[in-house]
Amino acid sequence: MGKWLTRVLRRAPCPFPVRAIYFGLGERATRDRVEFADLYFGLLSHYEPEDKACEWLWRNPRHYPDKAYLGSATLKAAGVICNEDEVAGLGTPGHMVFAVAFATLLLRASLDGGIHQLLGAVEPVGVVVGFDSGDLFRLGELHSDGFRPTNGAMT
Repeated sequence: MGKWLTRVLRRAPCPFPVRAIYFGLGERATRDRVEFADLYFGLLSHYEPEDKACEWLWRNPRHYPDKAYLGSATLKAAGVICNEDEVAGLGTPGHMVFAVAFATLLLRASLDGGIHQLLGAVEPVGVVVGFDSGDLFRLGELHSDGFRPTNGAMT
């Protein structure tokens, strides 16, 4: 995760001071049309910690680097396991729960002061994860000394 973020940030640096990061779970599909999620990110110029609805996510400017998908084999495999067998599988609800939980834990373990430094960010940097269709979680804030989780993070 850290290597992926570093590679994308070095290849496509943000043209403005970063105030927030949105980690999106985009829905993709295999050749057989079995859905799975993959993680990507966008850098945002606004962050308002008191705004529980995260309206600042949609304000400009925003920077979504090209080819910034993680390509996680784990997210893909989980999506296929959940969605391949429509009768016995866990389906979309199971897939969504797994993908958000996996992404959240991955981000919690990977976001650190080194990533903050690469961002050229203004402290604090808000961190949000969720599916493109909604169901956002405000995970916390990234500071120069590391990540600080937020309680009551679902919007």
